[in-house]
Amino acid sequence: MAKFKPKVFTAYWYHHLIVRLDWLIIIGIALILFVPEYNYVIKPGLEIGKTSGTLDLGSYQKALEEEKVYLKNLKALKVETDKIDQMDLEKLDYVVASGSNLSDVLNQVYLLTSQNSLNIQSFSINLDKGVTTINLGLAGGNYEIFKRFLESVENNIQIMDITDLSLSEDQTSFSVTIKTYYQE
Repeated sequence: MAKFKPKVFTAYWYHHLIVRLDWLIIIGIALILFVPEYNYVIKPGLEIGKTSGTLDLGSYQKALEEEKVYLKNLKALKVETDKIDQMDLEKLDYVVASGSNLSDVLNQVYLLTSQNSLNIQSFSINLDKGVTTINLGLAGGNYEIFKRFLESVENNIQIMDITDLSLSEDQTSFSVTIKTYYQE
């Protein structure tokens, strides 16, 4: 069997220097890396902060005063809203409903047509992102009744927009597209 001769490592003077001063070399490399970081990252950030005034006490005081004014206005608004009667709030819920309450909308449309002695011949409903679209085909009236129906829709407590209407040639039937709104 062959014998391997162990190779003897000969340490030169600089090997001893590196081993004894390794901590100094590490600190030196860290300083070399820190200088560009300071010049290109930290120093520009500090200069931007000084010039924009975000580190200035005066800008904080100005922002605090603006917040105080906003809070004062908010408190005044709360006092005014607390004065609103519960009945008025319920009426407001009828104007713009807090959900797509389809039965209420259909009931109102039915009442509006009944009050004006009109018959519903056809209808279709479409719900889309806070808007209820109702297409109605109505019959049983004349131009004056149709005009009264439009006035009653206009004066209805819930917001209803008539976006399309057509009257037949014999003026006994007409079609209407009504849009109502609700909060999602």
